Amino acid sequence: MTMRPQRAGAAWLRVLAFVGAGHAVLGGAAAPPRAAAGAATRPGAAEVVERFHGALLEAARIGREDGFSARYRLMREHVDRAFDMRAIARITLARHWRELEDEQRRRFVDLLGGYTAATYADRFDRFKGQRFVTEGVRTQRSDIRVVRAVLVPGGDGKKRTFHYQLRRSDDTWAVVNVAVEGVSDLAMKRAQFDDVMERSGFAGLLDRLRSRINEMGEDEG
Repeated sequence: MTMRPQRAGAAWLRVLAFVGAGHAVLGGAAAPPRAAAGAATRPGAAEVVERFHGALLEAARIGREDGFSARYRLMREHVDRAFDMRAIARITLARHWRELEDEQRRRFVDLLGGYTAATYADRFDRFKGQRFVTEGVRTQRSDIRVVRAVLVPGGDGKKRTFHYQLRRSDDTWAVVNVAVEGVSDLAMKRAQFDDVMERSGFAGLLDRLRSRINEMGEDEG
């Protein structure tokens, strides 16, 4: 199965409600994605997004001269810092998550982080003067923020609007969903992963993600 973007529309709103449903959905016992260093030093929701945008532009500046692997290493570090991959893994697998053993869950969370980093490394492979502008932060709930940002092209091209949904855990904000021009990444992955799980099972899904990471690296050049 080829993993392609899908229009989310109302699905984006449903995913927002799904993420905001509380600890029963996200797993309240899950460890936060980054180590706490003291409340005064913890970045707010907008700062988490802006730091991640800085990494995306740094990857674009690396470009193709140093290759996909350099961009991938950079993005893997920043994906692990900015995203709550365990929550994302649980939501994208939905009912299938409950069927997995702890070691299978760990493997999937790690591979999903790699797949996410590879996707960003693949898409941000050239710097043409583009920049991100944060336009605002909306409070969806006391522990949920939605950060709106725009990617402004350096030359000709259309601005693209990003909505990042972040959840706070132990005073640490982490991204749990991204929607670009109304396309929800969580809604897209849930549909795609469910299809693969139904057809090929958990092993088939892991194989598919590994194959996509390899394909993105091989497409360079």
